[in-house]
Amino acid sequence: MKINIITAFLTLLLFSCSNDDSSEPVVETKFYPKKIDYFSKDAQGVETFYTSTTFSYNENEQVSSINYQGFGNINFNYNSNGLPSKIVVISSAGEVVNDFEYNGDRIVRFKQNDNTYNVGYNATTNTYSYTNQSSTYSFTLNSAKDLTKRVWLNNSNQTTITDHDFFYKNDGFGFLHDIDYPIAFYLHFIHLGFDFDSLISFKPLEKITIINSNFGNYFIEHTNILNADNYVIESLLTSDNSGAGTIVRFEYQEL
Repeated sequence: MKINIITAFLTLLLFSCSNDDSSEPVVETKFYPKKIDYFSKDAQGVETFYTSTTFSYNENEQVSSINYQGFGNINFNYNSNGLPSKIVVISSAGEVVNDFEYNGDRIVRFKQNDNTYNVGYNATTNTYSYTNQSSTYSFTLNSAKDLTKRVWLNNSNQTTITDHDFFYKNDGFGFLHDIDYPIAFYLHFIHLGFDFDSLISFKPLEKITIINSNFGNYFIEHTNILNADNYVIESLLTSDNSGAGTIVRFEYQEL
């Protein structure tokens, strides 16, 4: 009888320890873009705040709207694969509607208001391109889905209007790290002309070199500060050794 009691006690103890060892799955914390604050910095180090860009989300934790520096709203709709199907830009200049058609996750056609463009793709270089009435645009992405090259050509004489090359840090996480698709790529794809590719990326930016037929050649260097979770929270953008430049500070949110 005593042996049976001891056996039952040991069985209960083992079962209890087994339950203690089991644990809930670890849920990875995601940090989503919330706001970008922009400051100018002079050579003496004096900072002056001048504007902000804010991000809003839908119930699926997808970016639903970006208010860009108070100039207007960029609104997003998505397809069943979670890729942008429509981007609508609303500003004082009016409304521009951009529709995307895919083959799987690859853009094959895009419509901007009443104009429709076929989109080429080079799988070897991961480069998308399209041509409108006056220009040809090409965009090359790396394996992290960050832009590595962006080129704008003049169709009439095949000269380069602008040519951007992007370089990234290996360490840390960029502002877009927890977003599922490359926002900067899409916004430049529809030729908004905004400076998002100088600011937001999956990996922290290190340097951008620019060839510009109107302004010559120049560069933008990024000096980044990361938080305890290794996400970039501040970047100083400079293009000379004067100490002057632009400071952008990034805020995140958990959804």
